Amino acid sequence: MNRFEQGDDAPLSYLWRADQAAMEMLGMQPGRTAADRAVRASVIAAALIEHDGQGRRISYSRNRNWYGEARYEGSPMSYDRLVPFVDALDAAGHIHHFKAEQGAHLAPEERHRLQSAFWATEQMAETLRGLKLAHVGPTSPIILKDLDGRPMALPQTDRVHRLQRGVDEVNRGLAGIRLTVDPAADPANWRRSEYHLRARKVRADGSETWACVLPTPTPKVVRIYSRESFDLHGRYYGFWQQFPTARRAELLINNEVLVEPDFHWLHPTLLYAMCGHALAHDPYTTGYWPRPAGKLAFNTYLNAPTPALAIGGLMAKRHEKGDDGEPVWRYGYRQTARILDAIKEANPHVAHMFGSDAGVRLMAIDSTMAGKVMKACRKASVPCLPVHDSFMVPASKGKFVEGVMASVLDETLAAVKSTSSRTSIRSLLHDASSHPGVASLAEPVVPSLPEGEVASLEPVGASLAEPVVVSLPEGRGASLGPVGTFRPVVPVPPGRVSLGYVGASPGRRPPFPAFLAALRSSPVAAPRPSGLASLARSLPPADEAA
Repeated sequence: MNRFEQGDDAPLSYLWRADQAAMEMLGMQPGRTAADRAVRASVIAAALIEHDGQGRRISYSRNRNWYGEARYEGSPMSYDRLVPFVDALDAAGHIHHFKAEQGAHLAPEERHRLQSAFWATEQMAETLRGLKLAHVGPTSPIILKDLDGRPMALPQTDRVHRLQRGVDEVNRGLAGIRLTVDPAADPANWRRSEYHLRARKVRADGSETWACVLPTPTPKVVRIYSRESFDLHGRYYGFWQQFPTARRAELLINNEVLVEPDFHWLHPTLLYAMCGHALAHDPYTTGYWPRPAGKLAFNTYLNAPTPALAIGGLMAKRHEKGDDGEPVWRYGYRQTARILDAIKEANPHVAHMFGSDAGVRLMAIDSTMAGKVMKACRKASVPCLPVHDSFMVPASKGKFVEGVMASVLDETLAAVKSTSSRTSIRSLLHDASSHPGVASLAEPVVPSLPEGEVASLEPVGASLAEPVVVSLPEGRGASLGPVGTFRPVVPVPPGRVSLGYVGASPGRRPPFPAFLAALRSSPVAAPRPSGLASLARSLPPADEAA
């Protein structure tokens, strides 16, 4: 690695620790205090994990002021414990070390904005081969991000403590779940290394990518909130969400083949209910443009504050490849504008919601719904792993979970209709006064890790694939197979919960750097008032739902 660029590295985390035997094996001092030893064990674990994964560099800061940031809040990580130890590993020849020049993080081109970094040598990895790593998890089960998507310090309030207890309760319920690969699965689709599990995704053109996932000893989730607000986003994230959809179908949950029922057309259904209408047609069909284009346009337009920024977001996807090996978006600017107009014309009852930046608040509602579903499953002793608006559950419990989801959906739609009947529809759009300073910003679209990169408990964008209905295979060892073999069912009546898979989209939604940069650097029309935040608050609190 002679020429580094931003994105080549993984930020140093505090999620894993190496066994203390590592210090003796490397001939290093263990550290005077428990805090010293914990930091050193985390550094070694990070080096081994990245070496075993994709060989990425581990970035860290040599600026003392960095350690007041929220990234390591609640941990013993500090400049004095970290930097001298990294230098000692370098002097001993255990790591490769890159020291960024002062001010490198301020380089004119974003890709050249670098921090210092290190990565394990082959000799270090070989010396510590087979070393046990312990998962200590994040210092908090909830994460609050600022307007730029960076972790913030959590305020010490009753609400924050309730949210933390709610996610802790979810994780206690997940502790008894065992997620394994079906022995009947094609071994060509799976690879194991010392710490990682890799899963293959094959596109229609024969090209393939590999998701590199770092499983935790037991399933755990974190809940992530956006834009300095606990009323925005709030979805749950776990390592299993990083597996390609077809590979998730080859997993066993407590030794039983699983299914993944999902809420069909959830955000469009909620939007229509807010406007006093029932969704009785496929919202992504325009009658002329292909349905996949309509679906991607619908979701992008809903999450953008202006048509121009929706177009920019779609144009950014021309460089991504879908499951068919073709570009995710293949249209020019004028065609893209026509598709957005066609989507509005096909959905006249909610046309005014497009360009309202509503997605982040709809995610807050669907995360509350997910919490309710998991709570009901926990009470019934049904293993349940969330995948945003779908759930991985044992096949034998699929119908039960579908019933729970239908009940939660009915309850939510009733609350939505009740709220909208008492409130002007204009107040169901963006309420700038509720979140000063953030109303004009586009939703920081949550990324999924590019296939082939090491997974972490970071956000993954909502799937844009079409749900499908499947017949459950008979026999414990059966595999549900790839999504492409199933028959899509369209349309689905309003309120129906379909049993299917939701990840085989033409790519998940990565962040749009140019899109967000344009948003921050150019004037944005004054946001229209919205009560989606108040609507989310009118539903049962998210922490109670969990």
